[in-house]
Amino acid sequence: MKKCLAVFLSALFLLALSQPALAQIIYPENSIICNDFEIEYQYQKEATSAMTPLVQGVTAEERLKELSGELRLEQADFPDFSSIDANFYQALQRILPAHLQQEISLPETPLNTQMTHFVIGRDEDGNPIPPQKKPETTFSQPGWFTKLLGETKILCGLFGTCPAPKGLAIKVTQPALQPLSEAQGGCSPGSNILGESTSSLEHPQQEFISQTWWQKVVSIIEDLINRIIKTKTTETASFQKQSRGYLVGGRTLTNQAKFLDSFLPASIAQPGNGPLTNNANFYLSEGFSIQGEENLNYPLVKTQKSFCSTMCALHPANINITEVFPFCPSCNPDDYQLIANYDADLGSGFPVPPQACSADAPHEIIPSCTICDNILFCYGNKYRRCETDSKIPAPTGNLTQWLSPSDFPTNFFLYNSVSFPVPGGGVFVCDANVFGCANKRCR
Repeated sequence: MKKCLAVFLSALFLLALSQPALAQIIYPENSIICNDFEIEYQYQKEATSAMTPLVQGVTAEERLKELSGELRLEQADFPDFSSIDANFYQALQRILPAHLQQEISLPETPLNTQMTHFVIGRDEDGNPIPPQKKPETTFSQPGWFTKLLGETKILCGLFGTCPAPKGLAIKVTQPALQPLSEAQGGCSPGSNILGESTSSLEHPQQEFISQTWWQKVVSIIEDLINRIIKTKTTETASFQKQSRGYLVGGRTLTNQAKFLDSFLPASIAQPGNGPLTNNANFYLSEGFSIQGEENLNYPLVKTQKSFCSTMCALHPANINITEVFPFCPSCNPDDYQLIANYDADLGSGFPVPPQACSADAPHEIIPSCTICDNILFCYGNKYRRCETDSKIPAPTGNLTQWLSPSDFPTNFFLYNSVSFPVPGGGVFVCDANVFGCANKRCR
């Protein structure tokens, strides 16, 4: 039955692609790149002076104090999945008829991403204090990763695990990324795999300013032999550094690569995701030291496991899969740890309407839109105040409406002062001021 269904879906797919060539636009859904470590601050000064009637001993002071310094991400390796890209491209050449192979156009322009580094202080009781100024880093993801998004879109359409693309000419948009306002979610390292250095690292902001609990100890020692007084001053403090950034297209790749699960038993093709760890290198200004691992963690274990497990099934049992694909640790499914509900969704990086466009309380979500599962979800219609496409009625308090992509000839939709691209699944609007409306994948 499954085989017949696959053949039927493939026939439909090829029939759709036999129509005049159209471009399929992918609006990447992003996931999180992260790293956490502790920062210790220590300042020491020693001085000598002529002997005076100072009182020997130790004095101490402790209080909240504002400290500042510089932090830069100077090296950021990226998981090297380039051989997956090469494998999938060869698969398309074998699967598609010759006349369709000529229509394949895959983007290779690197997608730009950014990270924000939160240097978080602590109060006397150890409670976190948000930073006042946060360093930022931008860099380019490898071009083959963009190409991989296009290849998996075609392949998942072919195998019926996602809507078929409009054509074999694929375009991937660069989302407008907004600096993160807080460090979302926890961050734990995973398996270390071979990576490649990213390019174009830039640091639009390097300085951090944070309040934290600060201690100062002054020791005064009398040296009777040399007739001098020695004064030693030591200042200490600690911070937690949490780096969070966008893996642009990370969630899109995870969702589209699920076509690989069609070839795997249910015991292996399980839901979830997990982190893959690559090398990184951070710089801190003098007086600050790193206590922990310098790395970056990418939510790509699901794709790694699905691909490696499929390749294990296709290669002879006596082949060491790691020699063929270095990022595959083994053919043992237990070596790929999946975590339920791992990898927070960072949406598609669209601008957020201003607070003036919301009739809700200032601390509530501003009515806006996000792309999830190839649908543009627009929420909070009841509370929107700014200009919106005339196809959407005035706020009613009880609206749920879906619109087809054909309703938008320009492929864009104006909602609450922001123009959003319309994906292949259309537009879903609801009055509730809930991020992603009823779609749990958006939350």
